[in-house]
Amino acid sequence: MDLLAALAENFIIGDGGYGAVILARGLGTGECEELWNLTHPQEIEQIHRHFISAGSELIQTNTFKANRFFLARLGLADKLESINRAGVEVARRAAEGKKTFVVASVGPIGELLEPYGELTRDQARALFTEQTEALARAGIDGFFVETFVSLEEAEIAVAAAKKTGLPVAASMAYQASGATVMGVKPEQAVSHLAAAGADIVGANCGVGPAELFPIVEEIKRHFSGPTLAQPNAGMPQLVGGKTVFPETPETMAAYALRFRDLGVNIIGGCCGARPEHIRAMASALRG
Repeated sequence: MDLLAALAENFIIGDGGYGAVILARGLGTGECEELWNLTHPQEIEQIHRHFISAGSELIQTNTFKANRFFLARLGLADKLESINRAGVEVARRAAEGKKTFVVASVGPIGELLEPYGELTRDQARALFTEQTEALARAGIDGFFVETFVSLEEAEIAVAAAKKTGLPVAASMAYQASGATVMGVKPEQAVSHLAAAGADIVGANCGVGPAELFPIVEEIKRHFSGPTLAQPNAGMPQLVGGKTVFPETPETMAAYALRFRDLGVNIIGGCCGARPEHIRAMASALRG
């Protein structure tokens, strides 16, 4: 299936956040959730299946932090290829026989670029190239380069993913102020990400649907191509020592309709968005 062709015809319902769901299934403190692609593939496949059953027409691989820099911190650098490949394979098994797109999730490296950190641009380019090429070899329908706060790092990631020849969605994580924590505003992000090769531009994480809506409105004002919106299930709160995302499925569904009416092409959720949120959203969007 061709992702961009499908988006030209209609909007697509995305999935939700995997981190909280994997934690609830027993992920230990300091444990690498991407390693579960190898050690607990049935669990990851079941999570994908729950989202698909809820109405997700597009699912993301469990590969957000599966770059060499992050994996090396945990002594897992030698498993980079196998972790990324397994992330694609388990998602493909869950989507088998269904009209469900499988896109590769690629997140920030985990170290700031110079001069704020020690990571050079050449190192970042090599890290993103290695991961995106591994994911492309495994067989995906496109990339979600997501949850970036540094525009320069996002540009490098988009350019690396684009070299594979596959569709690339680029998404920044904004604060309620309307800018990322590094001061990047939607208008600035749109122009730079499109120039780097992004086919789809949007926003995810950071805030809930109410705060994300005006940010996506701003993106729509400056970008004529396909867009995406994947808010958290509300603003995280610490309750009893645990992080809780308070937004109800009904509120997420109400905003899903608003995003659809705004002309957003991929509508899903991020942190805290569970299958029950996606089910409510899909019911509202597809009736």
